[in-house]
Amino acid sequence: MSEKNDIALSIVVPIYNNQSTLKELVQRICETCQKCCEKNYEVILVDDGSKDMSWEIIRDLSNKFVRGIKFSRNFGQHSALKAGFAASSGQNVIMLDADLEDDPEIIERIFAKLVEGFDICYTNLIAGSDGSLRKTSKFFQKYTNNSNPEFAGKQIGTMRGFNRRVLGSILRYGERRPVYGPLITALGFSHAFVDVNIDGAKGTHSSYTFKKRIKLALDYLIGYTSVITGFFMAASFVAFLASISYAALIVIQYVFFDVALPPGLSFLAIAMLLLFSVLYFGIGIMGIYMQRLLDENLQRPIYIVAETTDSSFEEEFLKEEMFHVRRD
Repeated sequence: MSEKNDIALSIVVPIYNNQSTLKELVQRICETCQKCCEKNYEVILVDDGSKDMSWEIIRDLSNKFVRGIKFSRNFGQHSALKAGFAASSGQNVIMLDADLEDDPEIIERIFAKLVEGFDICYTNLIAGSDGSLRKTSKFFQKYTNNSNPEFAGKQIGTMRGFNRRVLGSILRYGERRPVYGPLITALGFSHAFVDVNIDGAKGTHSSYTFKKRIKLALDYLIGYTSVITGFFMAASFVAFLASISYAALIVIQYVFFDVALPPGLSFLAIAMLLLFSVLYFGIGIMGIYMQRLLDENLQRPIYIVAETTDSSFEEEFLKEEMFHVRRD
């Protein structure tokens, strides 16, 4: 392989139970990279504790251009991305999923934008002729993009690229549950968009299940917004107004209509149950915040590397005390 300073492009791919797509994925990535930057590229495959034969395939595919990192267990997609970012040495980095939902050939278009001088290049997903875009993705993108007018009306995909200056900024974020989608958009920097048509008839399916999407949305809401705390502030204000209004109603009925207690004890019971359910839900959310603060303060490793296909990777990870490589 070329010397590290000569590597023009690093491709980082988190892997989790992707044995069915790995060989085609790597072949298409390498063919595309050969076109746009000849031999000055590297492909970093991070096995996030797969239960299938993914790691065995990664070892078979590894060569001077393709290298692998294996976690000791499943730590999550964004931890795998962070490990790949930390190990990358290219002047530009492109991240994509391993399920072939995104065409590896798009790498060439993203890389061209980075070469033009843009710091970041995003993929803007365009629905195909069948209107295929997941409703959960649409909702998540619509909400997260509201805070930035430049992204309004766009469906930003997972696949994106950025230069080394942006990579350095990303690695400065040390939280245990990074969500790189909103994190990268919040960095600023100059950026461009590459339109990508999404065909619902593709034979591949996203490895992101509904449960994972909910978890990602929760991580975003807790880690990158004040929506949840704002909701409970608003709920407490509404409950306060409702209690004042109801108390005023009781006083008016007593003074003007000689009614000591208005009818509707069932309403009171329902109101109390509703208020207590909101209260306990809020306590649970605060507990999640406190647990995450504890996790951050304990400074446990975000991931643990069990094996690599390249000795230089071990040297890189051993430089950091929070990373550990188990030697067999």
